[in-house]
Amino acid sequence: MSKKSLIRGFAHNAAQQYAVSAVHVAYLAREMGAMTIELDLYTCAHVPRELDIERNITLAQSVSTTLHNTVARLTKYRLVTAVLRVEYDFTSAGYNRIAQAVYTVDLQLDDGSTISGTHTERPQILSQ
Repeated sequence: MSKKSLIRGFAHNAAQQYAVSAVHVAYLAREMGAMTIELDLYTCAHVPRELDIERNITLAQSVSTTLHNTVARLTKYRLVTAVLRVEYDFTSAGYNRIAQAVYTVDLQLDDGSTISGTHTERPQILSQ
């Protein structure tokens, strides 16, 4: 398996790691009317900024640390940028559900290449 294939797997795993712990993020996004959110995996800052609460920042730091340490340990590459994007479909699932959430991690490496990993969750129930 090539180093870049490994990195693609790391990106997928980072997306999945965020997804399994982020139902509260989805709930907040729905309440704000945000169909898409982004997370900078260097600064751990969310867009929209209203998602930058302690619980979400702690989750972001966990995902970021795991991703950066794994890439540094197992490959010769260094991450230049790392962004997680989540696209929600709240419209077709009813008030307390997500029809689908697509989590994508885009990584730019120091050799100029970009690698993405995606994880899809459906359906999810949101707590109130």
